[in-house]
Amino acid sequence: MGEPSNTHSDCPPLLTVQLPPPSPPPPPPQEFTQTGRPQRNYTLPRRYQDILPVPPLPPALEDEPEAPQTSLLPRVRLIVRDRLVTALNAFGLWRDYPHQPSYDPDMLLSTNDLSEPHLTFENAPQASLFGYLSQAPPWPFKNMSTWLFMNYFNSGSATKSATEANRLVHDSIEIDIPSGKKDVPSTKFAVPGLLYCKLTSVIEAAFHDPLAHYYHLYPFKLFHRSPSTGQEERVMGEIYTSDAFIHEHDLVQRRSPVPPDDPGCKREKVVVAVMFSSDGTHLANFGTAKAWPIYFMVGNLSKYFHGLPNSGAMHHLAYIPSVSL
Repeated sequence: MGEPSNTHSDCPPLLTVQLPPPSPPPPPPQEFTQTGRPQRNYTLPRRYQDILPVPPLPPALEDEPEAPQTSLLPRVRLIVRDRLVTALNAFGLWRDYPHQPSYDPDMLLSTNDLSEPHLTFENAPQASLFGYLSQAPPWPFKNMSTWLFMNYFNSGSATKSATEANRLVHDSIEIDIPSGKKDVPSTKFAVPGLLYCKLTSVIEAAFHDPLAHYYHLYPFKLFHRSPSTGQEERVMGEIYTSDAFIHEHDLVQRRSPVPPDDPGCKREKVVVAVMFSSDGTHLANFGTAKAWPIYFMVGNLSKYFHGLPNSGAMHHLAYIPSVSL
């Protein structure tokens, strides 16, 4: 018998075949304009790319260290923190509130509020924060001064006459004008026709305005952290972020007296920053007739609202008549 043949030696050797790489997909057909020229791809320049503002982020959560294990009985320890620190937003800004605010008016802002230049009572958000009533004073009169005067005239003593009312309306006031010299006394000038509103009534009317929803009643410090260096820098730009406003707010919280007519008052105690301005204005396109109005503005409102020409953030306080010396 012959020896069995080795079947493994009869198999041909394996050959490695290298396949060609797959061909890339054909490019899309080139587009042409109506004139037959190639279509170009236009990109918006970087300077025209608008970055929308972002609302403040919720407060950052601080990591509390784990308590060491002990055999003693656990004790409940309550820590009340009135301070509030928000997290960094997309621009590296964060807020530090010395006292926790009841609400943030910036959370009520929308993109339309930041871009719409005309804010009226009809398109403003009618939230029930201040309980605005359409029939509240000075209705049915034009302003609060007229309402207060008519309320005084129609109440109290019945001996008030129309002559007395006209005297109160058209009466003049006297002011002392310094002479500028030490030994020369001041001179009194009569100023007839001074039209003014009581400051407290103007402040009350401002808090019934639709813009009152955006008043910052609690001050805070605004900081910026550089994304490259990590350095923190305080940002100063509003009255309610200044040290003076924070100091006055702290004094009101700690030393403000309780109203005598409401000893159990639990309402918020806030500071209203008042700003005044005046400028001469012509009353007609011809002639020399002019007036000097005094404007009142609430500093708790952002300066960006004050910069809108039709926002209604400025309130008329008085009109100063011209005096010839």
